[in-house]
Amino acid sequence: MHDDGDSPASATEAARYVYTSLKDTFTRIRDDVHPPLYYLALDVWVMATGESVYAVRLLSTLFGLVVLAGTYATGARLFDRQTGLMAVVVLGTASFFVYYTREARMYTLLLALAALSTWAYVRWMEQPNRWRTGFYAI
Repeated sequence: MHDDGDSPASATEAARYVYTSLKDTFTRIRDDVHPPLYYLALDVWVMATGESVYAVRLLSTLFGLVVLAGTYATGARLFDRQTGLMAVVVLGTASFFVYYTREARMYTLLLALAALSTWAYVRWMEQPNRWRTGFYAI
């Protein structure tokens, strides 16, 4: 990368930048107590959007939207659409949820994975097949 913030001059230079960035991320998180998935996603996100405070926090907000969608899908699948909407309203107005969607931390990713995992489990229980088993396992 150029020092002045320009785009890379070649594909090789871009690949080297991505490799160095990911290597630095693994070095930073090696001794951290938190799982590395959020930090890897954040590293890729920052490469795509930049390092402004709003851009970094937007990743958690997007994960929060996934949580709301997964909550609605699970509630609607288990009960009905009204129950799914009520669950989204309750979760979307919960102070802890709103707080963590504005933080650059891994908590909304954890909730998103839990919501998607629950939705995948419900779908798998309705009709077990190889595709749904694989999706739930992932």
